[in-house]
Amino acid sequence: MASFVLPPPRLNSALKPVPLPTPLEVDPSTLRGVAESILRHEFPIFDRTIETGPAIDWRFDYHNRVGTPAVWFRTIPFLDFQRSGDHKYIWELNRQQHLVALAQDWAIMRDPRIPLEIAAQIASWDQQNPFLRSVNWVSALEVAMRALSWMWVLDLCGPALPTQTRKLLGTLLLQHGVAITQNLSTYFAPNTHILGEGVALHALGMVLGRKEWIDLGEGIVDRELIAQVLGDGFHFELSSYYHLYALDMFLFHYLLRGRPGHFDPVLRKMFRVLSALQGDDGSFPLIGDDDGGRFFHPYGVRRQFARATLGTGAALFPDMTASVFDHFGSSGLSVFRRPAAHVTFDCGPFSRGGAGHSHADALSLTLRVRGQDALVDPGTFTYVADRATRDWFRGTGAHSTVRLGGRDQAEAVNPFRWENKPRVRRLEGAGWRAGAECSYREWVHVRSVDWSSPGRLLVEDTVAGPAGTGTLEQNWHSALEIRRIATHRFALGDVAVLDIDSRLQPVIHGGFYSEVFGSRERSHILRCTGDTPVTSPLATTIEVAE
Repeated sequence: MASFVLPPPRLNSALKPVPLPTPLEVDPSTLRGVAESILRHEFPIFDRTIETGPAIDWRFDYHNRVGTPAVWFRTIPFLDFQRSGDHKYIWELNRQQHLVALAQDWAIMRDPRIPLEIAAQIASWDQQNPFLRSVNWVSALEVAMRALSWMWVLDLCGPALPTQTRKLLGTLLLQHGVAITQNLSTYFAPNTHILGEGVALHALGMVLGRKEWIDLGEGIVDRELIAQVLGDGFHFELSSYYHLYALDMFLFHYLLRGRPGHFDPVLRKMFRVLSALQGDDGSFPLIGDDDGGRFFHPYGVRRQFARATLGTGAALFPDMTASVFDHFGSSGLSVFRRPAAHVTFDCGPFSRGGAGHSHADALSLTLRVRGQDALVDPGTFTYVADRATRDWFRGTGAHSTVRLGGRDQAEAVNPFRWENKPRVRRLEGAGWRAGAECSYREWVHVRSVDWSSPGRLLVEDTVAGPAGTGTLEQNWHSALEIRRIATHRFALGDVAVLDIDSRLQPVIHGGFYSEVFGSRERSHILRCTGDTPVTSPLATTIEVAE
């Protein structure tokens, strides 16, 4: 493919005057620290900083110390941890979003080291990743994310880059556009993968003057706007992090495309869901999978990544308002907000198909009080590195719900697929009350939640099914220390007190939760066992510190 000099695009000129959660919106002092780290080849990746040394091996998993060869991309067993390591750690570095952070810093500080560092990294990446011959060409989404990063680099500091680097980027962007069009994730990952690919193709078409890519990208994003967003505005993966991820993609495309009107009602609904999920302390709960990535600047306090997106929503749609409670019909999500506390209640089904990013968490609760996770979703931790750990983190027993017969609510077939999913339906959802029913195998679990009294959250569980001793597990998963106050009374840190039904036998277990992909923090699980069937409701009261 012939190379050519690419003029620096002005992507952000199409975005003004509306503020966008783009790589431009960061604190300069924080950015300076990130840039200095990257200049030392110390890369913030997920939960850790990876040090590569002077020469970066772009095909190497530095966390698990496994390398991959420069061979035809379709022959690389990227999901085989033993042979390829954890591809997530390789791909996150190769998204080259750290180069955008360098370019941002250059735009502010004019540090002369930065254009030289960017040029050197792009040249070494090209040398180690021939066209379609490395693990970094396997996923079209990763190709798309890298292309977006390079376009931002050109936008932010293109004139400062050597002519040779701009010439190389012109060739690489063309190659990336071709690779995306020929390897769209139509079958393997028809979710945020295909969405991100469409967004990148549209941007590439605008920058390179390729109308066919503009049209193809617009068509993909228009289709996915309908396919991926449920009627209530929640992303179909039913993951809070994927919801934010997809919303950022739609926003970028929406603004770059000139704010097409048919996006407005969908974006409004997506913003309403995100606004409901975010607590007063600016954080939002991690419900379902979190793959660790971010469409924009992947640095900073991860639980507060939604703040910039919501700020953009407020600028785009200033008439939007928030409610103290929300009940979303399609997804089954119920959210309650008090001044010092925030509750989510999952009254909905698994995602469609194999539900690859859903957890077996039907009828589970999260509770955040005074900025602390009294009841926490366990997060993700890993996809392919450890199958047993992957299944534990997404299993029913790791969530604050009821597990029956010693088995999860569905059967984990592989790291991204469930079979025999439960039937879940909402029974109630109005004001400060919500209720739902989850049926799987021979069991039926009904849970209701009532927060009508501000300092007192009442949860009632009823279970129908085979008679048995110890067949019921009611789990309460907390990021805080759980202390026994009395036989059936427990403190969750110093922000909540939980009273369980006297028919249950409680034991405190150690557990884990993950704040970000790859991290594993100690948690506490109050496991309460009992017999089935349960003809009268098991009553649990949670006193919440106001």
